[in-house]
Amino acid sequence: MNSVLLSVDQLVLARQGRVLSAPLSFSVKAGQAWHLVGMNGSGKTTLLQTIVGLTPPAAGQLSWQGRPFAEWGDPLRSQWHYCAHTDALKSEWSLWENLLWQGRLLGQPPDLDSAALWAQQMRLLPLLHVPVGHFSKGQQRRAALLALPLFPRPLWLLDEPFSALDTQGAQLLVQWIDQQCEQGGAVIFTTHQSYPPLNTPPLTLQLSTRAV
Repeated sequence: MNSVLLSVDQLVLARQGRVLSAPLSFSVKAGQAWHLVGMNGSGKTTLLQTIVGLTPPAAGQLSWQGRPFAEWGDPLRSQWHYCAHTDALKSEWSLWENLLWQGRLLGQPPDLDSAALWAQQMRLLPLLHVPVGHFSKGQQRRAALLALPLFPRPLWLLDEPFSALDTQGAQLLVQWIDQQCEQGGAVIFTTHQSYPPLNTPPLTLQLSTRAV
């Protein structure tokens, strides 16, 4: 598997009008996992937000499968999952209601059997109809990650996905990342903590704080 999914060409990251990085250029191919590393403030989260269109870059171009993002338009957003370091769950809704809501947003209504299967893997099946506001922080993180296998997409963009996960949860997430890459998808993730080894070690992209 060597087809290029995402191309980043001379991308300059910016946040609130302040330039964060020197130009970045790299390509993410099908089957690859990339680990973004760098000090706080180096632009790891900003890079993920720039890829998904939440933060405009100062310069540079992003392409998907060889075509600039602008040529794709809104359909491009169906090519990835973005999981931020916050869990983006409605606390008053049950886990199942949150998954239904996510499915409507993604245009992929989930079925209960599939949701139950993935929830069981994440040890959340008994909580499927419980408001997520009653979940522990670790349970909420596991609940937020259920969208990854339930709604398949080529690229996963994960900001601190191992945060609040126990050993078992971290191991399962690594298995999911391995499966995503083995099936021809790709993953870009950040983390400040250790995590179980992937079947194929991830490529590393080092971000450095721009000198003022």
